[in-house]
Amino acid sequence: MTDPSVTNKPQEETLITQEMYKKNLELAERNKILTLLQKIDEIILSSVTKVDQIADQIVQCIINNSYFKTVFIYLINEQEGVLKPLAVGLKKTSNLISDDIFHVYYNGVISTSQEDNPLIKATKEGKMVEEKLLSSFISPPLSKESADNTQKALGIQKFIIHPFFMRNKPAGVIIFGLGEDQASYQYWNDLIIRLPEVISIAIDNALLYQQIEKDNEQLKELDRLKDEFVSVASHELRTPMTAIKSYLWMALNKSNKTLDPQVKNEITIAYGSTERLLKLVQDMLTISRIEGKRLQLQKEEFNFNEISQQAYDELKISAKEKEISFIFNIPEKPIFIIGDKEKLREVLQNIIGNALKFTPVKGKISFTIAEDENYLNFEVVNSGSYIPPEELPKLFHKFNRLNIEITNKNNAPVGTGLGLYITKQIVEMHSGSIDVASDENEGTIFHIKIPKNS
Repeated sequence: MTDPSVTNKPQEETLITQEMYKKNLELAERNKILTLLQKIDEIILSSVTKVDQIADQIVQCIINNSYFKTVFIYLINEQEGVLKPLAVGLKKTSNLISDDIFHVYYNGVISTSQEDNPLIKATKEGKMVEEKLLSSFISPPLSKESADNTQKALGIQKFIIHPFFMRNKPAGVIIFGLGEDQASYQYWNDLIIRLPEVISIAIDNALLYQQIEKDNEQLKELDRLKDEFVSVASHELRTPMTAIKSYLWMALNKSNKTLDPQVKNEITIAYGSTERLLKLVQDMLTISRIEGKRLQLQKEEFNFNEISQQAYDELKISAKEKEISFIFNIPEKPIFIIGDKEKLREVLQNIIGNALKFTPVKGKISFTIAEDENYLNFEVVNSGSYIPPEELPKLFHKFNRLNIEITNKNNAPVGTGLGLYITKQIVEMHSGSIDVASDENEGTIFHIKIPKNS
């Protein structure tokens, strides 16, 4: 008598083999899908930023690494009220498709008013739609005969139309063309559900980047127009302001008549205001040249001690008016450097002038010059103007407004915030550096270091 277990054993082995083959097939399909998703991720993370290029690369990647016969991406254009083809992918076996049909695929649009069109339905209802005929959604613009011939040439059994969203709004549809050999591939059907989200993220990121690029170009153009306006306005203001200043000076110093004290005081105030306005105009011109890369350094060898002495002599009068102790430490030996004499004179005037502005009455300022083998060093220290650490980075920004108590407590004039910005630019154009530190007891210290042969 035959043992039943012996008879059933080959059958069991066959079933096990079939099950293993099925599992291996499923595993292979899963791996293929994971590889495809990885390649799409690489496209999304690549340096390509144009939305049409990214969409085209993704579509071609899907076609080359899947069983899909076709993949179309249509994007909604709300302003025109149409669905526009963004990317089209067809299998290489599509030699029978004419160039005219390709042209329709890539350029044909579908009006959102065609409410019976499955593509429009899918976008409005936000639901996946299955269609058996290409002509159901692409005729027009393609004729039914051409659409049917194309579908037959590609061997497509059905189309899956899947809407996708960006920022919770309908953005378009992705159309997958499936052949008969795909009907039983469950994992690829799952992929159809996953891909729209991945693709929508890629398109959304690309569109956002394009918008940022466009906004940046507009900002650059506005900045250029602003600089041009500032430059022209400053030039136009400087000539009449210089004339006004000259007439006021002549009224104060060259008049044959003795001026009434009140009139003389008012003219003096007007003269001072005109000087400040001219300084502002000059600063705006300088900034326009710096940012337009038009500021040129006129380098020459000169004695830095001389322009330092001149800056000290010009500003010590203002220090005396505020009863500020103004100490000037200058070496006896001349310090010769190569640089733009007038620009570095402006640096000295800005740094010392800034110290005078924020030093309280009966305060103290020290101005020290020194040198080593390769560098010129100068330092300005002023008492009583502590700047908190969080405010220090603002010092060299245009139009800065520091939130420091000294500006209110001592009625210090509010500056434009241009002087220190210009100073930093000039120093760096000389390959130098400028640093600032502030201490509640010692005050504020500006240190500038410039190569002697810059």
